[in-house]
Amino acid sequence: MILNRLSSIFCVLIALLTASPAPAQQDTDPELRQLATELLDAMGSFRMMEEMFDQMESPLADQFSSELSDQEKERFRETMRGFKDGFVEVMVGPGGLVDVMAPIYAKHFTSEEMREAIAFYSSPLGKKMTDMSGEFGREMIEASISWAQTGIPKLIEGMVNDVREEAY
Repeated sequence: MILNRLSSIFCVLIALLTASPAPAQQDTDPELRQLATELLDAMGSFRMMEEMFDQMESPLADQFSSELSDQEKERFRETMRGFKDGFVEVMVGPGGLVDVMAPIYAKHFTSEEMREAIAFYSSPLGKKMTDMSGEFGREMIEASISWAQTGIPKLIEGMVNDVREEAY
């Protein structure tokens, strides 16, 4: 389970780090940038990124335990923490992910709508939603997989029956 999660996390990281970037948004409206930053923060995006790095740190060091001395494991953990801090800084720094996302938010939401979303995600219910999003998401995926194991075969069976009925 942890290995699958780590694999997923690494795939996302690799995609983020190697994808052809959109042109840097040097002229991002300061208000939009601020609202996008506040919204991403209120939605827990930065916290989730930090938690993701924290969750990867020990399993990765443990994975290489046979190859690393205790001192090397600790240096590896320190390197991961430094990488996490640098990655988060790059996301919110000039020309970072926030500058790329701000125009997208502006395209789909007015400034007032972003303020309303920030207010919602800052409310007790909004905070609950962001706090439980990981657990909630896992439960939804598990339920979807469980349903798909019986629901999809039934759907296919129904389609096959429909085809057979139309053929005669």
